[in-house]
Amino acid sequence: MGGCFSKPKPVELKIEVVLPEKERGKEELSASGKGSPRAYQGNGTARHFHTEERLPTPHPYPSPQDCVEAAVCHVKDLENGQMREVELGWGKVLLVKDNGEFHALGHKCPHYGAPLVKGVLSRGRVRCPWHGACFNISTGDLEDFPGLDSLHKFQVKIEKEKVYVRASKQALQLQRRTKVMAKCISPSAGYSSSTNVLIVGAGAAGLVCAETLRQEGFSDRIVLCTLDRHLPYDRPKLSKSLDTQPEQLALRPKEFFRAYGIEVLTEAQVVTVDVRNKKVVFKDGFKLEYSKLLLAPGSSPRTLSCKGKEMENVFTIRTPEDANRVVRLARGRNVVIVGAGFLGMEVAAYLTEKAHSVSVVELEETPFRRFLGERVGRALMKMFENNRVKFYMQTEVSELRGQEGKLKEVVLKSSKVVRADVCVVGIGAVAATGFLRQSGIGLDSRGFIPVNKMMQTNVPGVFAAGDAVTFPLAWRNNRKVNIPHWQMAHAQGRVAAQNMLAQEAEMNTVPYLWTAMFGKSLRYAGYGEGFDDVIIQGDLEELKFVAFYTKGDEVIAVASMNYDPIVSKVAEVLASGRAIRKREVERSKHTVVAYKDAIYVFGGDNGKTMLNDLLRFDVKDCSWCRAFTTGTPPAPRYHHSAVVYGSSMFVFGGYTGDIYSNSNLKNKNDLFEYKFATGQWTEWKIEGRLPVARSAHGATVYSDKLWIFAGYDGNARLNDMWTIGLQDRELTCWEEVAQSGEIPPSCCNFPVAVCRDKMFVFSGQSGAKITNNLFQFEFKDKTWTRIPTEHLLRGSPPPPQRRYGHTMVAFDRHLYVFGGAADNTLPNELHCYDVDFQTWEVVQPSSDSEVGGAELPERACASEEVPTLPFEERGGFKKSRDVFGLDFGTTSAKQPAQPASELPSGRLFHAAAVISDAMYIFGGTVDNNIRSGEMYRFQFSCYPKCTLHEDYGRLWESRQFCDVEFVLGEKEECVQGHVAIVTARSRWLRRKITQARERLAQKLEQEAASVPREAPGVAAGGTRPPLLHVAIREAEARPFEVLMQFLYTDKIKYPRKGHVEDVLLIMDVYKLALSFQLCRLEQLCRQYIEASVDLQNVLVVCESAARLQLSQLKEHCLNFVVKESHFNQVIMMKEFERLSSPLIVEIVRRKQQPPPRTPSDQPVDIGTSLIQDMKAYLEGAGAEFCDITLLLDGHPRPAHKAILAARSSYFEAMFRSFMPEDGQVNISIGEMVPSRQAFESMLRYIYYGEVNMPPEDSLYLFAAPYYYGFYNNRLQAYCKQNLEMNVTVQNVLQILEAADKTQALDMKRHCLHIIVHQFTKVSKLPTLRSLSQQLLLDIIDSLASHISDKQCAELGADI
Repeated sequence: MGGCFSKPKPVELKIEVVLPEKERGKEELSASGKGSPRAYQGNGTARHFHTEERLPTPHPYPSPQDCVEAAVCHVKDLENGQMREVELGWGKVLLVKDNGEFHALGHKCPHYGAPLVKGVLSRGRVRCPWHGACFNISTGDLEDFPGLDSLHKFQVKIEKEKVYVRASKQALQLQRRTKVMAKCISPSAGYSSSTNVLIVGAGAAGLVCAETLRQEGFSDRIVLCTLDRHLPYDRPKLSKSLDTQPEQLALRPKEFFRAYGIEVLTEAQVVTVDVRNKKVVFKDGFKLEYSKLLLAPGSSPRTLSCKGKEMENVFTIRTPEDANRVVRLARGRNVVIVGAGFLGMEVAAYLTEKAHSVSVVELEETPFRRFLGERVGRALMKMFENNRVKFYMQTEVSELRGQEGKLKEVVLKSSKVVRADVCVVGIGAVAATGFLRQSGIGLDSRGFIPVNKMMQTNVPGVFAAGDAVTFPLAWRNNRKVNIPHWQMAHAQGRVAAQNMLAQEAEMNTVPYLWTAMFGKSLRYAGYGEGFDDVIIQGDLEELKFVAFYTKGDEVIAVASMNYDPIVSKVAEVLASGRAIRKREVERSKHTVVAYKDAIYVFGGDNGKTMLNDLLRFDVKDCSWCRAFTTGTPPAPRYHHSAVVYGSSMFVFGGYTGDIYSNSNLKNKNDLFEYKFATGQWTEWKIEGRLPVARSAHGATVYSDKLWIFAGYDGNARLNDMWTIGLQDRELTCWEEVAQSGEIPPSCCNFPVAVCRDKMFVFSGQSGAKITNNLFQFEFKDKTWTRIPTEHLLRGSPPPPQRRYGHTMVAFDRHLYVFGGAADNTLPNELHCYDVDFQTWEVVQPSSDSEVGGAELPERACASEEVPTLPFEERGGFKKSRDVFGLDFGTTSAKQPAQPASELPSGRLFHAAAVISDAMYIFGGTVDNNIRSGEMYRFQFSCYPKCTLHEDYGRLWESRQFCDVEFVLGEKEECVQGHVAIVTARSRWLRRKITQARERLAQKLEQEAASVPREAPGVAAGGTRPPLLHVAIREAEARPFEVLMQFLYTDKIKYPRKGHVEDVLLIMDVYKLALSFQLCRLEQLCRQYIEASVDLQNVLVVCESAARLQLSQLKEHCLNFVVKESHFNQVIMMKEFERLSSPLIVEIVRRKQQPPPRTPSDQPVDIGTSLIQDMKAYLEGAGAEFCDITLLLDGHPRPAHKAILAARSSYFEAMFRSFMPEDGQVNISIGEMVPSRQAFESMLRYIYYGEVNMPPEDSLYLFAAPYYYGFYNNRLQAYCKQNLEMNVTVQNVLQILEAADKTQALDMKRHCLHIIVHQFTKVSKLPTLRSLSQQLLLDIIDSLASHISDKQCAELGADI
């Protein structure tokens, strides 16, 4: 009863299989195309392998010593939907948490050993990241193909919140499990000309059909017949590994077939199928009857039709023998491959290391063009060309020529003659169905066998599967397709077997294929025939990309390289049916929230109706899907709020009803929670007082609470505030917040954002009017403050104009405001508010918002200056190439060069959220009341923020390395500082210090003349010199310290607004600023004072301004006093009576006869900034104050100790502890001495934060932040990006030299790669001739390794 592996003798026996009359009709196909509802066995009766009859499953833990148990994690270590590999000592296990339950499985895919932890978990199964096989996490069973075996399932238990896994040691070692199968119990097996199931074709479909029958308990006879001389084998490997031996390809060993009674007839060719008598006839005359028939004959390779096609050494690859012979004959010879499809390209890739030359002939313009598109095809073609493969495209073979019957040349229709010792033909295949033409089994015009979803043909009891069938593809609207994929053949074989057993299974598998070339794997899922667009993400040139194939607004296929597990994720989404289309996304008045790597969009309206769907946009893959939801969602609504707390989204309030019919419209005050992990919607039923129902309000989360502010209740605008704890639904309640301070007016349609532990509200529709005020709320004391803009420097950008329906998000210390309706316009500027410096700025987006890619335009300056934002902190907008119908995430990848930054058009009622270092803006109402479905991404700063101001501020606070002491006022109070900083910022103080130094020098000369020569002179080297004393009689200590703080940081700490003492202090600072000619400080002080003047302090300020002769401030105070609303109150004050007589007279005259206003058109001088001053100081203005010498390879460069110490912990420690005796410091970065140009770039960074530099400097300075202890890695981040983005033909030789000197091998290889592929241009550079001999040899070696003969000839013509 074992399996038989040789052909039976041609003897005909006949065994009648008689069905009871009442059962005969049931076996026929019904009108609906469904088969019999019953299974069958040899005696004609229906039979299944009942549970009690199944072969006993071996116990996974036969004895304690044969198993291992261990605690692998805490129950909270994994969230729902997460997977982790855990170690049990004897092997690894895949631990999965799904819907709150833990499961433990084998950790490797049994197909090719892929790590399943990198796969996709969805719908209770894990999908392999490499080839898409799916395994049930509850049972370990294989649910989708490819592959034959399942995973072991291990015991899991929870004790004291620890997760324990118990596993068989043997199972841990094997990592695969063959499902329990029935054995053949038919007495006629092996000796009869009748079988219950006959399978024609022993490929994947045939084998899986046979195994499925046994797994489902079928115990009657099964016969597999095949043209091959081998048992079923892994056919896709033939073209990927041509010298693999047949026994290495076998899918199952001989013992398997014997054990389960699956008979295999090898070298058995079927020539006739008699469907009336249920009989097949073989070529040798043998006949075999069947009850059920599966036709899986596969396909036959197409052959050339040209002259010489019968020549020796011309091959198609169908069997292991074909593949083995090709690789044997190709060694050291010239190989021509006809056809640039998968088979041809796989063979070409394999033979490049074995053959003398490999050439590919293809009729299309690029390989894989129809399948993968032109761009992907060109990228792959380039990879082959880099591996010495020559292409002859857009031509075909016209003749094969040889000598003595052996191939020597391939002649192309382009008249090109290619030397060839071996020719491999891979131009497609035809269905191997010729033997069915007279059978009555339907064939289409191309010879394929049409089947329904159950793999049934037009003949009852006859099924078909594999490469020779066309079938309805469920997720492509049941389009009839032929998909000759290995994975599809597996799935079709299983469906056929299940329907032979009347299980009514249908084909719903998503096609999945893969190929490997030069060690790189390309994966593909879906069915992309007829695609009309290809969306590329990643870097095609680096072969790290994902390509989405779309038709209309729907993704129909995806391909990727080095982007796992993206294809498996797409396949899972397509299989789940969660696809959505672009038009379903368009909306306004919705909310968005950010959670992990996704944006969630809820509600809004599409112009016709309110919505309550929840959409998910994956920011890494730019893909939309419907989020999984259970429970009862909130009613459709808009102008609601949504926030994220923990792993949940909370939706509050909004406007509900039917906007189309304008009925049942009302505001809500309900609160809903959506759990991201489970998709569960839950309404929070809160007892006690509730906020009034509202819409268009603001909401945020802070300190575990939801905060609701203002809004519209249907009758009036509000400005109340409510809060509710989000930690425990059962114990929480709403509380109204008692607000104080400058509470914003009642308003709606405004945004809120939290930054620096404060909540900010900007503009909005107010009951009185729309304003452009920015308000700040202190959570701790529940106090509002209106942030004045009066103190802003004149000449700096103003705040955004008043608006409503806009968005505002917080990132780092900035608030970003976009869009909204402003005075009947829809502006699209992006405004940025710096919370620390209290400055507004209009952001000019950069030309490219993506990190990475090709060359960027030249940058003017990349340093940070207040109030202007630097280039790298501006970022840029990029419109997402949205991919619809997908739900997946992936790791980040370097992006290719993008077109110029695309600003979103003006809009209102859109929504925005921040993920990582980017802002996403979605939807909204644009021109003509149109709803947008666009997603835009704005990249924030690519680098850590500049710490220049903080570093100098820290130097001021610490008072380390001070070398000047200012003696102030009549009390002679002393304030210490640093000559370098002070002389860089103030010309007036510079003159004072210069004069003091001259006096000190004269004094030392006089002392030196009267002191013996051996007496020590001025301290030098390691001895610190005495402090330089500078007397400033017109300054008092406290205002001078405020001024010094400004010199170091470019800002002052504003005192409490309106307090008389603080205003008077700033007036003293203002007086000093005027004296010291510090225009920038002068403006800051004056504008602060003017904004602080009120009825309580105006007279004091006015009198003080008159005394200090501050005419502009005095003028401001007089104008304030004589205002109609102020005058009567002021003159009734006691302080008015105490004013000096001249001032009283001036006030009265001003009231009676106001002076005419004389507006000035003169531009306001806002002075120079810290960055501008330090830049000038480095470039020569500070030369006379240098006090340290830096030696670069023996060349001196004077510098300033205080500046070096402020910016570098390395120099700070040196100058504090072991200052060199001679005042000289050797400069290196590790063991490498930077170039002079790179060193100057580093000094620019130290002095004024400049990071703009040539790419070759970046290579030298990449390690500088670590070596010199800069206070953040801003310089290193810039160097890395600069190198990645800016290697060009013009500078590649300089960077090559730097890379060689610094031993940056990756960058050196990258430069050589560019030189090889741009050699015609590089060869014309004059710097090429100045390279060292070794670098020239490296270039020649790279050229020899990568360039083809054809390219060499072309180069010779060019150079």
